[in-house]
Amino acid sequence: MGWAEIWCEQLVIGTTLAERTPPAEAAHLHAGDFEHPIAGRLYTDILRVQAAHPGWAAAQVAADCASRFAHGGITANLLEELAATAGNTDQAEIAIAYEEVVRSGSETAISRELRQLGRPGGEESRVRRDAYARLGLALNRRAEILRLRPDRNDDLTLLLFEAWSERRPDTRRPAEPTRDRVRAEESLLAGLLQYPDIAWVVTGWLPDRVFTTEFRRDIYQALSEDFLPTPTSRTLGHVYAALREVHDGGCQHDTPIAQERTLIQRYLTYPVTCDAAVRAAREIYAADLERASGRAVDEGSR
Repeated sequence: MGWAEIWCEQLVIGTTLAERTPPAEAAHLHAGDFEHPIAGRLYTDILRVQAAHPGWAAAQVAADCASRFAHGGITANLLEELAATAGNTDQAEIAIAYEEVVRSGSETAISRELRQLGRPGGEESRVRRDAYARLGLALNRRAEILRLRPDRNDDLTLLLFEAWSERRPDTRRPAEPTRDRVRAEESLLAGLLQYPDIAWVVTGWLPDRVFTTEFRRDIYQALSEDFLPTPTSRTLGHVYAALREVHDGGCQHDTPIAQERTLIQRYLTYPVTCDAAVRAAREIYAADLERASGRAVDEGSR
């Protein structure tokens, strides 16, 4: 799952929490459209709390929901930040975020039902009839979401993603691997292995290029992008296979496979809490923003 998809999901969550007037695309949104499982559950929970407590402010809803999602690094402060971001975001950008989430979710559903129909079985079986019905609904949702913007221009979406990318740290020169920096990077990787749901919180704003070694960079990329199944069905074997896929894509380093397995096993038993892993990510992010700012000042004074 890429960072832009995470930002779209977080903007939808923030818009829902802030109770802004949703775009027309919201009428076609299902909880299952969110690519990361924790996002779909969080969206459902926010709607439930808002329905049960119609007079509650966003901060109250955030605090109540966060109490059930601490295992995924979801805090009340984070949810309030997402709501504040949505409150300051142009409605056209919000519409694109909703469209991307619904379109991705409907296309995933279409692929899932086509795979179901491709399996052996009687043409008139109940399973196949149900799959055809779900396929029809998914195709209809995809058509409806595209019909809402007949003048749809993918260039606008790309421009939005480019604008978003400028808000992420630009670390062209790696940070010094000090003891504190290495400890922060290892705490984050251990947290992603032990509490995989925090990927939705962290990887949207922390790019893989901030890591000070290629090996840690590769592990982060494997844990945070599309190389792994959902956290609920993930195994250690999946992590090894994902790391190999990163390597096959050209992200090679000199760490032998046996040593990779030893290091990953160490991360699995590394003493870290969910909150500590998210704090480590924020420390890395803040340090690299400060470095990038200092570099800009240095370059501007030449």
